[in-house]
Amino acid sequence: MARNGIIAFVLSFSVQSASAVPFDLGSRIVVQPDGTRFIVNELVDEFGHYASAEKGYVVQNQSTGYYYYARYDTGGHKAPTSLRVGRDDESSDVIRLAHLNYVSLKEMARFFQGRVSVRSEIGEPLPAIYLAALCANGIAVPEPQENRGLAKDCEVLLAVRDSLAGLRGTPLNWSADIPISDWVGVTVRNGRVTELVLGARHLMGTISPKLAQLSELTGLLLHGNTLTGTIPPELGQLTQLKVLALEFNELTGAIPPELGQLSELKWLFLGYNGLTGAIPPAVGQLGRLEHLALNDNALTGAIPAELGQLGHLQHLALNGNALTGTIPPELGQLLHLKNLSLNDNALTGTIPPELATLTKLVRLNLDTNQLIGPILPEVGQINHLESLWLGDNALTGTIPPELGQLTQLRALSLHNNELTGTIPPELAKLRELKGLILGHNALTGTIPPELGQLTKLKLLNLYSNRLTCVPEALAEWADDLPLCPDVPSASHATATSLEAVSQNLPTTSGLSPNYPNPFNASTQIAYHLAASGSVQLKIYNTLGHPVRTLVDQFQAIGSHQVRWDASDQQGAALAAGVYLVRLRYPGGEQTRRTALLK
Repeated sequence: MARNGIIAFVLSFSVQSASAVPFDLGSRIVVQPDGTRFIVNELVDEFGHYASAEKGYVVQNQSTGYYYYARYDTGGHKAPTSLRVGRDDESSDVIRLAHLNYVSLKEMARFFQGRVSVRSEIGEPLPAIYLAALCANGIAVPEPQENRGLAKDCEVLLAVRDSLAGLRGTPLNWSADIPISDWVGVTVRNGRVTELVLGARHLMGTISPKLAQLSELTGLLLHGNTLTGTIPPELGQLTQLKVLALEFNELTGAIPPELGQLSELKWLFLGYNGLTGAIPPAVGQLGRLEHLALNDNALTGAIPAELGQLGHLQHLALNGNALTGTIPPELGQLLHLKNLSLNDNALTGTIPPELATLTKLVRLNLDTNQLIGPILPEVGQINHLESLWLGDNALTGTIPPELGQLTQLRALSLHNNELTGTIPPELAKLRELKGLILGHNALTGTIPPELGQLTKLKLLNLYSNRLTCVPEALAEWADDLPLCPDVPSASHATATSLEAVSQNLPTTSGLSPNYPNPFNASTQIAYHLAASGSVQLKIYNTLGHPVRTLVDQFQAIGSHQVRWDASDQQGAALAAGVYLVRLRYPGGEQTRRTALLK
């Protein structure tokens, strides 16, 4: 580099002290024609993107202490003829060496200030000594000699930056010519990086194990991107971490048991990925955990009884997996729990009576499993409950009248079980109830007229039971049933309607309101057919484009129900918004609106 007595150097990175970054690469002193002395350290022989003859250097001015990073290009000659400084757009600034005799190093640094990027080519790891020089330039980290911890954090972030490439261009402004406190998503407190908040920034790539070197990190939020690969077990070294949010990505592999070492963790969000394997029992060691969301993955195995040790837990979401086995009675020890979502798994056995001790519970969702046995009367003791979902199981016995004690209840879903007996009139005490779904059971008797007192009711699904008649006040909710005897039956006098009544069949066709609505994971769509024939049930977006066909076949007269999981025809999750549910049946069609929340 100095064979002709001229040194090629440039880049606008400076520090206040010449000893800020130690170099031990066989330094040699080069003297410029103007007498300025420099220490030159050969950094790397190959840069891949450029010609193999090109080399990189870290240059230090002994007089000022400034550091510079340089590459030079031989141009096919034995002696260097020009300096090439690469930029992100793969172009370069070329400075002829002859001009360097007349421009001081300081002036060159000023000339390139703000024009030269510190990024390497995407996927090309930055050499550690280069990172040290960048983060000690006095710009990214002020007073790097006194803020060595922050300088080290700076090196870590620059090292992982290029592993997070953006779908719409890299959205990160992490550069050594910008103070680290101004970097996108980076929070600095007390001289250290404490938070990385990079949710929904179109990031792709993998989660680097090097993030574990950010020893003071309390929040790591990478949710809502397109990150792939596995969760690095090294993240278990972040012992100060309080929030780990990785949901809504494309992560795969098992949940590392090392996460059980995060003793300060309060929020763990890993939902909506492609994680597999069992839930590590080590998660039960997270004694400060308040929110645990592992939902909508492909997890298997049993629910670890160790989760019952999470005494501060308020929200537990394990729904949308392939979990098996029984519900651990140890979950009854989670006395602060407000939300328990175990729906859409393959859980078996009975509902543990210990769940009745969860008196702070607001939402209990055990829908779509393989649970058997009765609905326990003790459930009526959970007096803060606002929604109770037990549908799509194989529960037997009668509906406990004790459920009438749940005066805060807004949604009660017991559909698609094997329940028998009559509908208890005590349910009329649920004055806040908006949805009562009892369809597809074997309930008998008349519909209690007391249910007409539920003035906030927006959905009453009683289809496909063995009920005999409906009170006039509730006729709009059960148009497949005749009015009870105290109402004249002249309007039901035709032979067709009498035949339908005798068989408990619908006399009209149409859609019932889906429930829940709005919804965020899945919704039940019920409809009834007064005549057999070709039926189509499709979901459309607001532009009128079909996004999912749920039914397209010949169906018999009667009541039917379909679950929609908010995915399109290819199984991909749809975006939040308003969708149209359209039923085409023999002789007509009907459309209803539903809202998908995220």
